[in-house]
Order: sequence, then structure tokens, then C-alpha cells
Amino acid sequence: MTTKHNSYIARETAINTVFSVVLGIAFAFLFFQSDTHIDLGSRKVVLDIMPQSFAVAFMSSLIPSLLTHQRRSNGKLQALESKHSLPRNVFLRSTVTGVIVTTICTAAYAVLGPAQGAIVLILGQFVMLKAVFGGILSLVVTPIALISALRDAL
Repeated sequence: MTTKHNSYIARETAINTVFSVVLGIAFAFLFFQSDTHIDLGSRKVVLDIMPQSFAVAFMSSLIPSLLTHQRRSNGKLQALESKHSLPRNVFLRSTVTGVIVTTICTAAYAVLGPAQGAIVLILGQFVMLKAVFGGILSLVVTPIALISALRDAL
């Protein structure tokens, strides 16, 4: 991988992470706007992790991959020569990524998350927590998606 590839991956990951943070905030307000206090051990929080995890992982894979393919097609970005074992179809790869990330995040939170009533946050704190969660997911998923898109045959 060249310095140009590394710079590209870092820049696109940073941009995508900002969007994922905003998406995390939107999901928190969408599902919890009527709540003033959120119990982190509640079933509602566990169920909220599912759509946010899927949306962030799917979009963190799909959009950067499509943009990378476009830049490669325009000759603005060179491909990486190595192969990858992920699905070649960008939509399928993004969907599989979303399902895997959702399964891992939901199961991990259901098993490792706090007991009901153990941690209760006010809405503003919860919104910030969801923003951080979305950002972390993006920081993990986006570079993998970009490297795969750089390796794709066009």
C-alpha cells in the first residue's frame, strides 16, 4: 500500500466517521426523544443497537466503496494489486458487513451490557454515548471497506 492509499483511507475514514456520529445522534433522538432518562440495561437500548449497528456498518461499507470505485474508474486512484476474500459485489458485501456487525454488537451488549437499573443516563449523555458508538463502528468498518474497494476488480 502506498502513502497515497494510506492518506486516502485515513481521510475517507475521518469523513465517514463524522457522518456516522451524526447518524448515531439521529438514531438516539429518533428512538428516545420522549425519554428524559435512559436505562442502559433496558430492552429498548438493546433493540436500538440493532438498527444503528446495521445502518452505520452498511453505510460505512457501501458509500466509501462506491466512491472508491468511482475514483478508480476516473483514474484518480490506483487499485491495490492484492486479492481479498470478501464478496465482490459491493451491495452484498455491505449487507453482509451490516449483518455481521449487528449480530456482534447486539449479542455483545446483551451479554456484557449493564443490568437493568444499574446505569441510567439523561438523554444528552445517552445521545453522546450513541454518537461515540457510531463513530467507533465507522472507524472499524470504513478502512476495511476501503481496502476491499481498492482491491476490487472493476
